[in-house]
Amino acid sequence: MVKIITGLIIVLCFSNCTSTEPRYGLDYLEGNWRRTWSTDMRSDSMEIHIQDDSAMITFVPFTSDFTVGNIKWFTIITSSDDNLDFVLNDASPDNTYSSATIKILTDSTFDLENTVHSAAPGGEQKWLRIP
Repeated sequence: MVKIITGLIIVLCFSNCTSTEPRYGLDYLEGNWRRTWSTDMRSDSMEIHIQDDSAMITFVPFTSDFTVGNIKWFTIITSSDDNLDFVLNDASPDNTYSSATIKILTDSTFDLENTVHSAAPGGEQKWLRIP
């Protein structure tokens, strides 16, 4: 009987220790963000506003092919993968979308990687929360 109880305790502890709950909710991303670096510097300093599960472009540098008011990301969902925190669809300047992931680095920074075209221009990006 003691072995059964001990086994149940170990199983319960293990299942609690291997939780697959996401580390962040969508509300964590809500607000304004600036792209500080990417593999396509023409759009660095772009700003977006994230609300609910999408991000709208609010500022672009004159060198960018993106347009203010366009949706940059949509269908942002949380992830329970230990190596990433969000999955989304990322727009290119011609409004074609591909899958991308976000990894939270600090309270005010994250990395985005395009999972389809990571080596393409803009395939890797760094973002900073702004007021």
